[in-house]
Amino acid sequence: MEKNNNILEEDDDAFLESINALLGDAPVEQEDAAFSPPAPLKRQQAPLPIRPQKRAFKLSKHAAAIASVLAGIAAVCALAVPAILRAMDPYDGKIAPGVTVGTVDLSGLSRSEAKKALTDCYSNSEDSMVVSFPDVSSILDGTGEADSFLTLTLSSDETGAKLDAGEAVREAYAVGRKSDIAVNRLPLLPYLHLDQTALRTAAETYAQTLKALSRGDSYSIQDTAPDVSPEKWNENTPCQSILLNRGCPTIEIDTEHLFQQLLSAYESQTFALDYDGDVTVTQPDAVDLEGLWQQTRLAAVEPSVDLATYQVIPGQHGYEFDLDEAKTQWADVSYGGELTLRLHYTAPQTADEDAYFQDVLGHCETPHNDNENRNANLRKACELLDGTILQPGQELSYNQALGERTKEKGWLPAPAYSGTKLVDSPGGGICQVSSTLYLASVYAEMTIVDRRNHGYPVSYIPLGMDATVSWGFTDLKIRNDSPLPVKIHAEESDGYVRVSILGTETRDYDIEMSYTVGGRYVRTYMSKIDKKTGELISKEPYALSGYIDDIY
Repeated sequence: MEKNNNILEEDDDAFLESINALLGDAPVEQEDAAFSPPAPLKRQQAPLPIRPQKRAFKLSKHAAAIASVLAGIAAVCALAVPAILRAMDPYDGKIAPGVTVGTVDLSGLSRSEAKKALTDCYSNSEDSMVVSFPDVSSILDGTGEADSFLTLTLSSDETGAKLDAGEAVREAYAVGRKSDIAVNRLPLLPYLHLDQTALRTAAETYAQTLKALSRGDSYSIQDTAPDVSPEKWNENTPCQSILLNRGCPTIEIDTEHLFQQLLSAYESQTFALDYDGDVTVTQPDAVDLEGLWQQTRLAAVEPSVDLATYQVIPGQHGYEFDLDEAKTQWADVSYGGELTLRLHYTAPQTADEDAYFQDVLGHCETPHNDNENRNANLRKACELLDGTILQPGQELSYNQALGERTKEKGWLPAPAYSGTKLVDSPGGGICQVSSTLYLASVYAEMTIVDRRNHGYPVSYIPLGMDATVSWGFTDLKIRNDSPLPVKIHAEESDGYVRVSILGTETRDYDIEMSYTVGGRYVRTYMSKIDKKTGELISKEPYALSGYIDDIY
């Protein structure tokens, strides 16, 4: 049977027409020049030597009859064998129903028809395969690398892609005829003879080249300091600049997915496709902007006081870039981009003339109520005190600093003590400012020249630490007996009166105030606490206040 199948693999129509032509029954119409019977060869013969003539040989009538019969039998066999074989083929020499190669249905086609159908359908099987990577391109957009990784192009020379239609037809023809072939839908891929190793290598090479783009952020410092004298420096004077270069992330693709996608594309004869596998992005090593800021900046030097001479040591300008602005701008730079950070000279926060007033020597804050007139008076009193400088040995009179409290000078009527009674009077409430100034001065160890307590305790400050004032009668006077000047900072805000005595700190201890009560008297105490150890250095009585009534 195997031998008969081999016979059936010839084109039966062409074969029968050739037999008919040999028998002289019909002219031959060929489908393919390969089936044309060969022309009889003509041999040039040399002339025979002249010999004596002999008697021609003749068959007997019986032998001739036998030869004629044999020739007839041969002719009948030539006609009968193909017919017999065809009768044994259930598909009449055609490809079985339902047989496809790729997307081409070859049902009922002869082999020559099937070959033509495959060749017509897959005439572009040797075209170049072009794979696009849209996700990769969007990541690399603007880096200068995007164009190089837009596509992966594979030519037929690289992949070996070439359709073997004859082999595909032979396999299709065998379906239904050979017992070991049961699948009637044949994939196209086996007949393209792709070099799958080359395909996989191309995918891996693309992935490795893509991954090799990875680089971290970098920077370079350019010295562009102008020829500007220090006294002319300001915050807008440029000096050095830093060029930041945004790196490129590590981009990884799934090479196995790409390989399988390529095989599917060749199977479907799709020669332009987008990679749809995973794309993993690992951010590049980021530049440490805060570290770079610390590395490149030169901090301005604040002015200071030489405690040996009590002279001011002038401050010095520095330079730096704006860290917050740099973070905002750098976040908007795409991969491969760059950003120039310009360093600017920075001035000390404290002017040389304020060098003496960088430390808080004493501070006190007291809460106030919501009486609008009273609060306006508090605010006015603070404004008149704020900025007052006391040189060594200089004295401050609270009454003189504020002046007489009259309506004409803008003081508003508010509750104030007149003897033992509360009455509305212009400037009412300013005793809270004098009391706050008094306690701040105590902490600063200013000399208290004149101070009197109220007739009754007040709620906004501890017992025995208040100071009442009245124009023409009682005053608060303080003196700066230190060798360095001090400045008063006073303000009313957020429901509090705040007073600070600013100067140059020379003490190695802190001040704490406390009190004891005995009847209508309050004794205050000053304690000195070591700044480093927290140990009590001393505790001394400070002031005695006597109120009209017993406290308890």
